[in-house]
Amino acid sequence: RSLSRNCKKCAPELRSCQKGELITLAEVPGSSNSAHGINDKGHIVGCYTGTFTKTCFLVKDKLVTNFTCPGADFMEASGINNADQIVGRCNARLPYVGFLVSNVAVNPDFKFFIPPSNDKDIGMHITGINDHEDIVGYLQESIEKTRFPRSFSFKAKLIN
Repeated sequence: RSLSRNCKKCAPELRSCQKGELITLAEVPGSSNSAHGINDKGHIVGCYTGTFTKTCFLVKDKLVTNFTCPGADFMEASGINNADQIVGRCNARLPYVGFLVSNVAVNPDFKFFIPPSNDKDIGMHITGINDHEDIVGYLQESIEKTRFPRSFSFKAKLIN
């Protein structure tokens, strides 16, 4: 079942499927929204969607915290670990850079990751993080290129 819902008559609500039933977790603003990651504590990350994704959210203890990537007009939160470290991608630089953000509810602390090469046509898409701070994702060339994505993994603690 889908974790996102868009209703023209009411505010969009983020829902969770539990034992075959959808239960409302929190109302998330925006014309539509989508959840992309959940940790063992039930904290959920996702983004508001539309023509461009501009804002991401964290649902923690039924409270919604919004956050944005500095200098970006598109971002997508895709994973969260049990320390509430959130990963994703944004267009703070083009084509895309990966990000890791912590302390979202208090004072967001962003780290940005760029592809290892100097090729400006390659974007980094971070899709997940575990409790050991192992990060996974893929590198993707711009739409004009025809090569397929290439997977990667690295340890966030090793990055300054």
